[in-house]
Amino acid sequence: SMKRLTNVSVEGNKAFGKKVTPSVSPDKKYAYGDVAFLTNGVRGASDYNVHWIGWNGTSTILTLDLESTTTAKHIELSSLWNGKSWILHPAEVSCSVSEDGINYTLLGKRQNKGDQEVEDVIKTYFFDASNQRYRYVKVEITGTHTLFNWHPSAGEPSWFFIDEIIVTD
Repeated sequence: SMKRLTNVSVEGNKAFGKKVTPSVSPDKKYAYGDVAFLTNGVRGASDYNVHWIGWNGTSTILTLDLESTTTAKHIELSSLWNGKSWILHPAEVSCSVSEDGINYTLLGKRQNKGDQEVEDVIKTYFFDASNQRYRYVKVEITGTHTLFNWHPSAGEPSWFFIDEIIVTD
């Protein structure tokens, strides 16, 4: 999968420093559960302790306010996998955009099918926002909620970890 530079601020990233509101807050155990890490311009490393924020046994909706209308064409974010640490990719990631924060247009859904026994450590989800005018980006993240049968702790709550939301032309 694509090698990503860590610790590099993304040039022209319209999401940089903007506010993200989660419907379910992340766990405070990692990066203090601070959603500001999602727009701080730093991509997570392949170690989940560095610049990732995590949710345990749940799902969440992240709403990003860009503060002004944009026509930026690309939206991306990534998730992390570390099976032995109970971290799985989300079951589904969907992305919608809105100009008024009320009416949203769905850009797409990405599903992670299967039991995730073997996975890429980092998966990046790309959404095409061409021909859209928007101020708000809504990312719905559906966790697997529990660990699959292959896992020694099957049935226990699973984590998902998300890093940088990037919005570029």
